[in-house]
Amino acid sequence: MKKRIYKKLFLLLFALLIFIILLGMIEFSLRVLNIPTLPPYFHIFEWDQYLFHRNRKNIDIILFGNKVGVTINSNGFRYRNINIKKPKRALRICCLGDSITFGYGVDNKDTFSSILEKKLNKISQKTKYEVINCGVIGQCSYFGLKMFKKEILPFKPDIIIVSYALNDNGLVWKWADMKGCSYEELPKRLKLAVAVRNYLFPRSNLYRLISRSLYNLRQNIHIYFQLKKEVRSPKRLTSRSDYKNNLKSFIRLAEKHNMKIIFFFAPVQTIWSEEKKLKFSSKSECLDKIKEIELKLSSQESTNYLDYFHLGNCYQYLGKKDSSKEYYYEAINYEPSSIYRKGALEFYSLMKEVAQSENIPFVDVNDIFFKEEYYNINKNLFFDIYHAGEYGHKIIGNELFKTLLNYKLMD
Repeated sequence: MKKRIYKKLFLLLFALLIFIILLGMIEFSLRVLNIPTLPPYFHIFEWDQYLFHRNRKNIDIILFGNKVGVTINSNGFRYRNINIKKPKRALRICCLGDSITFGYGVDNKDTFSSILEKKLNKISQKTKYEVINCGVIGQCSYFGLKMFKKEILPFKPDIIIVSYALNDNGLVWKWADMKGCSYEELPKRLKLAVAVRNYLFPRSNLYRLISRSLYNLRQNIHIYFQLKKEVRSPKRLTSRSDYKNNLKSFIRLAEKHNMKIIFFFAPVQTIWSEEKKLKFSSKSECLDKIKEIELKLSSQESTNYLDYFHLGNCYQYLGKKDSSKEYYYEAINYEPSSIYRKGALEFYSLMKEVAQSENIPFVDVNDIFFKEEYYNINKNLFFDIYHAGEYGHKIIGNELFKTLLNYKLMD
């Protein structure tokens, strides 16, 4: 009897050993072959019980083909370490927001927070300006407010710059992990699950591959069944009323702690693309294309955004800038990602409404970005459809600098 038990125990341990060796071989192969197991931004954050997810502390990595340096300090903020105790004659500015504030796709030194700090210190004789990048990829106003209370107030900023909307605006039904909840309704993550995930995630390629594959599978199944429904929930990740209340809470906390506050509108890319533009060899060819498209539109054969976009191309080629711009704006209304863009713009309009009612400075760079895109002045305006590029961050930094001067928010 005992022999049978020992034999079964031996076989069990042997099978476990083989399984561990097999996992080790797969892990080794993934590392040697250098197979990418995650999109770049997944290396930047970790799970958190209180904030759902946050920046992973103490990392210094190069992403996007060794072009973009991303440093997260010991406080969980981007770039260099900041002493919690403010130096004498220092004025501290904290920038709170999502991936646009974080500077997704942009090097440490090229984020608008870094640019703003350089510009401020360049004109300052006595005051030392510290601009802290507190942006977190994927963060919304609800978790941003929690982070502000718990982790940013101890740094005693003199000014805070707040920019949230892209992640508040999303639809709940699109995300399996939300389980039908808004951000405020989400249950806390389990402490053990957070600890295990945060330990294994940066250390194991195999764990990252399995967890990402399971997430994609779950997400795809979720979307498949959601799309089969005739009616889907219009519920947002943050309701409009909660969004406005979150912004007002930022204002009340800033007032309580004698801080000045700025709201900032982060632009979303429109549809200009050199690949999609029509090219003409003559004026008559351009006029023929206009007739063709206008006939299609008049017969209601199409509401394709490219038809309006190409009309914009035609009139731009003919030098009729007003007509061109009118059709480009029309194209934005029909463009595939415009639903998400319109939702973001709606939330930004709510931000503007709160700013005006509370007499808070509101920085809106959308018109500047549109002109830059329209005239194709600089191709580094955007990194991708949702994130400002290197040149875009320079524009944002300049506009925030002007706002600080105009409102006399600096010492």
